[in-house]
Amino acid sequence: MATISSFEDFKKEVKKRDIVNKAKAFARSAYERRYEIAGGILTAVMAVKTINNVVESANNRREQDCRIYDRSEGHYWRTKRKLSNSEYLEMEEIRNLYGCSKGEALNRMGLLKK
Repeated sequence: MATISSFEDFKKEVKKRDIVNKAKAFARSAYERRYEIAGGILTAVMAVKTINNVVESANNRREQDCRIYDRSEGHYWRTKRKLSNSEYLEMEEIRNLYGCSKGEALNRMGLLKK
């Protein structure tokens, strides 16, 4: 038992005891329904995990679509968005015309993420 030195401490102590007593009463009343409660909790946890996996895989796919590998430099370049086929062709034209890397071509096109 904690020592009570002021009225505020007394109010806090009473509030703590009240919360503990309510939790004990709930635990006693929920004892008969423990299997239902546990099933609901497990279902909720599995739903959250499934949603998290779907969101994470979508983010990974989006991240992979925005990366371009440059074999000459052995480096990945991050773009602002997924490139269209015409943008890929334009990038290759710039590379052939100026003899630069993919990163430089993307920078000239304004598609390189900073």
